[in-house]
Amino acid sequence: MSIRNIFLSILVIIVIATWYLSPAPTIEKRVVIEDVDYFIIDFDREKRGEDGLISSSFQAERVDHYPNDDRAELVQPRATTYSKNKPPWKMRADHGTQLNGRNLVKLKGGVVVKQNSTEDPKFSRMESEEVTILIDEEYLESDHPISFTTESSLTSSIGAQAWLKTGKIILLQESAGTYRSAIKKDNSDKGDDTSNNTTEK
Repeated sequence: MSIRNIFLSILVIIVIATWYLSPAPTIEKRVVIEDVDYFIIDFDREKRGEDGLISSSFQAERVDHYPNDDRAELVQPRATTYSKNKPPWKMRADHGTQLNGRNLVKLKGGVVVKQNSTEDPKFSRMESEEVTILIDEEYLESDHPISFTTESSLTSSIGAQAWLKTGKIILLQESAGTYRSAIKKDNSDKGDDTSNNTTEK
């Protein structure tokens, strides 16, 4: 073998070894950091109807607004809707998201919607971990475990739709209900007359 061929063979070996031993190229991952263009502490807003009366109110400990998608992130959101001749509905959660400035709010963490009323047979309390609410329409929906309480029953399901004005509920999956008759008070009897029935669907 000539010196030239030996030299070329050594050169090829060096190139191959260098290629194998060289570190793999690093791929940089871009982290998108969203900028808040403004924030509000102790946010408080009231909306009035055509009659000039307050139709709804909304509060939050803090609101951070993100301009990229016109999104507002809420800390400890609270909302109240008012109706004539009926107690108001009150809503609360740990966190919330409002998109595009609409009255659609996604509530997360310890969501409770309640009305201090014992007169109607419809539900007066709703609990879930995640709920989407249209405040002005008094409509809510969820695909998470959710429960509805009345004076005499407790109903639960995986997912539901509910209308606060009418009390209409559509249960989506694995619904179950527990019924307890109203406690009858009798001055002549110190005991309580209470019965329980459970139904599953």
